[in-house]
Amino acid sequence: MMVVYQDNCLKSILNELKPAVTDKQLYYLLENITGNPEHLKAQFAGTSKGTITVELVTAKVPVIVSESDIDDFPVNGKIAMFCAAYETAHSVKYKPSAADAGKMKALTASAQELEVLINLYMKSKEWYLQPKSIANFIKKYNEVRALAVAKPAVKTYPLPYDPEYFAKLDMMQQRAYWAYLRENGYVFQQNAGRPDKWVKAEFI
Repeated sequence: MMVVYQDNCLKSILNELKPAVTDKQLYYLLENITGNPEHLKAQFAGTSKGTITVELVTAKVPVIVSESDIDDFPVNGKIAMFCAAYETAHSVKYKPSAADAGKMKALTASAQELEVLINLYMKSKEWYLQPKSIANFIKKYNEVRALAVAKPAVKTYPLPYDPEYFAKLDMMQQRAYWAYLRENGYVFQQNAGRPDKWVKAEFI
């Protein structure tokens, strides 16, 4: 789940949690998302210790040496850059509209920054960056910038051990869950005549 803030105000929430959360779980998450990014980590650390990890990532703001860095990069150059990346990704030419030209003209970005972000946008499989168009690229510009500096997501599993969740996983996912449990201080405990379980080492 990505929570996007702009100017210290909540802007949008992108949800790609798998497996899909229940209505109750989603309500819990949304109820605890704060309007201030500085409070977000503390909020979940206090209410969901050990089950939800929050990492704050700040999008880099490009440093402009002079206004000419942007002024010398005309709108037709921006559109040509987008069209070239689109054709490379889809093997078909992109046909920009008059509205696309207006959107690109309003975009403030250097040629170097724009090239990086357009290429990232074209390669991304994120649902919120579909379809691939100038209009959607401009609309999701801040999200693309955030994605450019985001660290790869680390897979987490329910703690303590959840046998019902475990039963829904395939063999490779089950092995990954076992490794995650060990990394978090759990040991496998066999119980004669009763279901086996994973127990926190400190409670044994």
